[in-house]
Amino acid sequence: MSIPASPSERSPSKRRLAVTGARGLLGSNFVWAAREKWQVIALHRSRPPIVPGVEGAFLDLANLDGIGAALDLVQPEIIVHFAAATAVDWCEEHRIEAEHLNVKATQSLAQWAAANQARLILMSTDSVFDGKGGPYRESDPPAPVNFYATTKWQAEQMVAAITQDHLIIRASFHGWNGEAKLSLSEWILDRLMAGKPMLGFLDVRFSPLLANTLAESILNLIECGARGTYHAASADATSKHDFAVMVAEVFGLDGANIRGSYLEQSPLRARRPFNTTLRSDKLHREIAALAPSIRQDLERFRFLRDSGFVSRLKTAFV
Repeated sequence: MSIPASPSERSPSKRRLAVTGARGLLGSNFVWAAREKWQVIALHRSRPPIVPGVEGAFLDLANLDGIGAALDLVQPEIIVHFAAATAVDWCEEHRIEAEHLNVKATQSLAQWAAANQARLILMSTDSVFDGKGGPYRESDPPAPVNFYATTKWQAEQMVAAITQDHLIIRASFHGWNGEAKLSLSEWILDRLMAGKPMLGFLDVRFSPLLANTLAESILNLIECGARGTYHAASADATSKHDFAVMVAEVFGLDGANIRGSYLEQSPLRARRPFNTTLRSDKLHREIAALAPSIRQDLERFRFLRDSGFVSRLKTAFV
């Protein structure tokens, strides 16, 4: 177990921000970006990241009775909740475990936040919608089609009911993962570089953001005091197939092995929505910034690799 910094070791000029899921795709990039302005505490179940200026503190979200005690030690002013069971098919087949991690653990975090005047930021998903419409606004009613999305929608409602001081973000994202697990764009790039064939859905559309772009947007929302629900998305949308083609183009690789396929014909166990594109006008009005295009984010994705950022990130987290 890692020990939180004592009061004498804590920065007097920085507010304390605790992050669950700090080792994951979004969490690792968020922690890296947040440490400049915040006293960041990476909450972990196994081992903390080795990032200068970032504390580590033990938190096992599976142990509901221990969540409050762990937060009592850390005393964050803001809790950023990224950790979740996100494997869609796994959640469909392990409903008790998925509900425990995605709903009940979130409830415990929200209850502590409400009792201790802390602010709670919840990362949700574009999959809370049924995919029959789009692009979706924050005012559109969720209608999840699988159990994973159902738990995330339940978590949203739980947070909103327990504490007024909350921020809920819906998005789809990709990028460089602090852990060894590959994100969608990393997996595509890995297949392209190895010359291996891959399938991409032609009938599934989304509006993904680079994890770094999303992390910065969330930090901006936190800093300007935004509350409520916000959609974070690219300025445009694409199919999963065309996203893979775009990765090949940005990295100057041969995309001949990218084949089109159809979700409606796939053997996936859980249902998926066909269209989860989002409108992020509300967010960009709040932070006074323009949403990047998917290609712009992919060009940044390449720059992060070429500039050495990825090596530093993975050294700190893997």
